[in-house]
Amino acid sequence: MRILKIKTKTGIKTVYNVTDWGWSAETGDLYYRSGKELHHKYCISAEEIIV
Repeated sequence: MRILKIKTKTGIKTVYNVTDWGWSAETGDLYYRSGKELHHKYCISAEEIIV
């Protein structure tokens, strides 16, 4: 299982069952797919944890 830890200005969010993701350090754009949905967020950093 892939877990994504997303650090934003308001705190840290953990997303489970991430199948694919990409993040741009220049713009802060984060795209990730969880289930069949594609999500978009702005964040400071993103870290993948494989369990």
